[in-house]
Amino acid sequence: MLKHRPVARNLRLDSAIPNEVQRAARGPPAAPRGEAYRTVKSGDPQFLADLSTRVVAAPDQVSTRLDDEIVILSLRSGGYFSLEKVGARIWELIGEPRLIAELRDAIVEQYGAAPEVVTDDVLELCQHLAELGLVDFVE
Repeated sequence: MLKHRPVARNLRLDSAIPNEVQRAARGPPAAPRGEAYRTVKSGDPQFLADLSTRVVAAPDQVSTRLDDEIVILSLRSGGYFSLEKVGARIWELIGEPRLIAELRDAIVEQYGAAPEVVTDDVLELCQHLAELGLVDFVE
């Protein structure tokens, strides 16, 4: 199990296995959300996301784009994380609450990937981001 540590971690959609990276996030914090969302099943390790789950970036993180990746600082754990390519695109989409099905559909349309493969990868990434406290599942 991945523990929160103040070191860089890299989350990739195609593997969802964290790997160390060398860069830290710099730049302005993300704009605050205009309204509060009620988190559901927060911290419940038994909760598993599905296509009808709504996901949004957690409020206690700061993220910025560096070249073709998104770097995220968890203000809760102090850990740095990176998302590349498809993962970065998903991160951009979850600035506002979205159904995981909407994320899957956007990736299928943009990259022309097989929906069944994308479904598994998007679900796995969202679940992993939630376990790290970087996203919330909301109503």
